[in-house]
Amino acid sequence: MNNSSDRMSFYDSIKVIEPKKSFSAYDFLKELVEIHNIYPDAIQQSTYFPPRLMYLVDIANKLDIKYKLDVFEYAGNDLNLINRPFSPKLANLILFPNPQAKGPATVFVAHHDVANIHSQNTNDNSASVCHLLHLARLINDDPENSRRTIIIFTSAEECGGHGARRFAQNIYTSNPSNPIINHNLYGPIDAVINLELTGVGTEIWSDSKIRNPKELALYNKLETAFNQKIHLKTTPFSDAVIFRNYNYPIACLGLLASDDLKDNKIWFLCHKLEDTINRCASTNDMQSFTNKLHDFTKIYGPKDQPTSIQSATSVSNKRAETT
Repeated sequence: MNNSSDRMSFYDSIKVIEPKKSFSAYDFLKELVEIHNIYPDAIQQSTYFPPRLMYLVDIANKLDIKYKLDVFEYAGNDLNLINRPFSPKLANLILFPNPQAKGPATVFVAHHDVANIHSQNTNDNSASVCHLLHLARLINDDPENSRRTIIIFTSAEECGGHGARRFAQNIYTSNPSNPIINHNLYGPIDAVINLELTGVGTEIWSDSKIRNPKELALYNKLETAFNQKIHLKTTPFSDAVIFRNYNYPIACLGLLASDDLKDNKIWFLCHKLEDTINRCASTNDMQSFTNKLHDFTKIYGPKDQPTSIQSATSVSNKRAETT
């Protein structure tokens, strides 16, 4: 599934450290923020892929994680960053850290595109991308102890969520009452976790647009796995909106410092030059959050994996009785 021929010669000039077993989300972030796209997604692209995307491909190759580079085009004039027609090359990178696992999958999502090519884009959304690189490494190193996991780095979130739509719409069942979505390519999916704004903070928030029982069940599972309250926040557009439109059980998660939980001041740095690693990321906060995501894949993992998301409560009770 890996295909290093997708690498373009222009990328050869970018120096990437060989990732070590100890590489954390913050270590990946220190590299990614120094790699700048030539264009934002909402203007005409050249034939090659953005440097940030090729960094992710390079890391997947170096970590020996199976992946698919799903390349597609979008033509139109309704992307909201500019008001003119275009037809850019877009691509989602999909990782499979434990492809041998069976049962419904948890899908983790983070968009790799940027709105401001001059910014480090630390909190929006480089930190989230790097959490998922670290998570992929952790699961790939110990694949038997996590539930089936798919990780998607989506394109064009900043201009309408077209990468998320590319993945989400490829389904053959979309029943709001059915806790499992059946994807045409990747089989049953019972949870989608979209990461946004996850560079700094120990308080976890989720978007407040929980609208059906399967989303509430996922929210409760996450609180149980994380062993802490998840705060509901009104948030700007994210890829979660797209997945919700196709009836996936979806949660959009992010981090905030406890003294910023009310005002969300750090959010106002998005798309600005001030969205830097020094200002908007913490190595300890990121390490803790990645570990919580990994815990989720293990707590609801292959040994006790429920047949549907609604049976998670009984699984939790079973674990409590045996500990």
